[in-house]
Amino acid sequence: MSYTKNLQTDQALQLLVYRAFDGAKIKSHIELTEGFCNATYKIELESGKRVVLKIAPARVDSLMSYEINMMQAEVAAMNLVNEKTQLLLPKVLYYDQTKMGCDSEYFFMDWIDGNSFSSSKSSMSEEEIKSIEVEIGEYIGALHTIKGNKFGLLGNMCTSKETLFSFFEQLLLGVLQDGMDKKIDIGVDYDKVHTSLLRDKACFHDVTESVLVHWDTWEGNWLIKDHAVIGLIDWERALFGDPLMEDRFRSHCKSEHFLRGYGVKEFSHPERVRMAWYDIYLYLIMMIEGAYRGYENDELYQWAKRNFTPIIKELLA
Repeated sequence: MSYTKNLQTDQALQLLVYRAFDGAKIKSHIELTEGFCNATYKIELESGKRVVLKIAPARVDSLMSYEINMMQAEVAAMNLVNEKTQLLLPKVLYYDQTKMGCDSEYFFMDWIDGNSFSSSKSSMSEEEIKSIEVEIGEYIGALHTIKGNKFGLLGNMCTSKETLFSFFEQLLLGVLQDGMDKKIDIGVDYDKVHTSLLRDKACFHDVTESVLVHWDTWEGNWLIKDHAVIGLIDWERALFGDPLMEDRFRSHCKSEHFLRGYGVKEFSHPERVRMAWYDIYLYLIMMIEGAYRGYENDELYQWAKRNFTPIIKELLA
């Protein structure tokens, strides 16, 4: 269970469909339960058309500091990628920010008939998995051809920064404050984390141009069919930043096959330092977000802390 999910009654869902699709009626619907933040439904209309409905959280007090205007960011990112590239992803069909008929914003998008990479791996051969990882690298490489003017979250570009370091420092300070507000034990002194980042500031100077970063490209967000990538979903955390901020560059999941598809063989010292800091940022979020989401256990916290501890010790040394 998640505190943030804004689940709807059958009657409310019908009203949203009626508004979005000129009086259409629902034939059937099911909740898609894999995510932890938005309420998401797969809906089949009486016409036979299948769509996905995503409803933003109504409780902003259960969100972390970086989770600003996430639905606005997701719609903007999807529209931008569909406009600028030939990459496979759903198309936004209807977006409503009025909060009429629903106490939070929502949007409808195409249903893509595939399965997540995470749920499919157990039935795939090693070679098939390697092939998908190469495709993911190629996809992300194409995504990163979309350039930005500044560094910032798509949902909050009004606070965007001229430099990568200023942007990342803002993100890190935000998540550290989130953790302090909930009194989360991260295993080290909070102030020392920021002090150590300041010491590595020069490693961020190499990046002078931002690119569009999905940021949440874990295996559950990749859709595959017939052993090929057919889409990427959940764009709500998209940002303009360093390409290395992408999830597939994190230490727990970076694979040689992904790197081959992306087109990179080795990393400079500043790049390795930045990747370590992006690891830290992700693991901090994963340690802290359970206190905001209301997770039923601390498995994610414990996993993230095991990954966080050796990296932060090295950075603090």
